[in-house]
Amino acid sequence: MRSRRVLNKALVMLVLVMTALFALANCQNEEQLKETELTLEAEARAAILPTSTPAPVATPTEQPTEEPEEDVEPTPTAAAATTGNDMEEYESVTEFFSLKVPTGWSSAEALPGAAFVMANSDAALERYMNESSVTSGDFVLNVGFLPYDLFEQREVKPLNIQFGATPDVFLQSLLPIFNIRGDAVLSDVDLVSLDGERDAGMIAVFEEGREGMILMFEAGDGVVAFVSTVGFPGEAADFQEVAYAVAAEVAFNADHETLYGRLLRD
Repeated sequence: MRSRRVLNKALVMLVLVMTALFALANCQNEEQLKETELTLEAEARAAILPTSTPAPVATPTEQPTEEPEEDVEPTPTAAAATTGNDMEEYESVTEFFSLKVPTGWSSAEALPGAAFVMANSDAALERYMNESSVTSGDFVLNVGFLPYDLFEQREVKPLNIQFGATPDVFLQSLLPIFNIRGDAVLSDVDLVSLDGERDAGMIAVFEEGREGMILMFEAGDGVVAFVSTVGFPGEAADFQEVAYAVAAEVAFNADHETLYGRLLRD
């Protein structure tokens, strides 16, 4: 029973991340959280990995004179050059993770050891945490961690999650979980390089009154990180360089069992 509760709780966190609404404070009461958990569990059980129709293959009119090329691994899109903004080191109160926050930004550890939120002003952070809203000039960035163990529970087995694949393929395999939100529009998943060393799956998210993106990558021993951004429509792209710079510095220092135990306790 407790393991199912922590699974549901973690999946709720994941859905919020993927729709650029990752703020546990937005679950205002236990009844609301329970309703979300039950909806998510039902969706997870019924989810089917979407399939795509292969493109038609043209029939050659002449006998090929060269050997066909071998399959090539997808090349990640280079991230935009990072800004020269100063960054300050932050280490979790649990010492589970570390990251860097742009100097002058406001931040809070939403769930010690597992979730962190930052914004470009005190007002933006307060507005987002209390009302789940942004206004012109606001930019919010969330960082969340989940252990791979959670994706191996029987409740999400039907998803056929692609462990060991590139970050974009892994992220694509998670998308059936997030189809419960009909008002969010998601772009295709891309593979991007954050700093020349770390690749991430990236997807853009558009909703009424907000837009952003989600970056997903491996952050430590059996732990996946989700970095989501929230901005006012038409303004989120102005902060893309900052988002990449923050994501490139994220590190999870504990192991997946420690994180799982933390989620179980809370």
